[in-house]
Amino acid sequence: MGKARTRATRLIQRLTTSNPSPRYVRSVVRAFRNGSYVDAASGARFGTGQYGDLAATTAAIVLDREARAATLDADSTHG
Repeated sequence: MGKARTRATRLIQRLTTSNPSPRYVRSVVRAFRNGSYVDAASGARFGTGQYGDLAATTAAIVLDREARAATLDADSTHG
């Protein structure tokens, strides 16, 4: 999972935060590998179910609670 983790971290860093949590990275890697992502807040589904689906990967990055949490913006140790 090393190469996938590195790539997921870089994507997250470019799109949301420079210091993503391990849970956030795992979620994005899982979405890339499974080709699907379900938003916990709305229940919306993204992706085709095929390995490497970028719709699922992008949704996992921008819809994750860590990317949307306003409280994390105020935390000086985050991102």
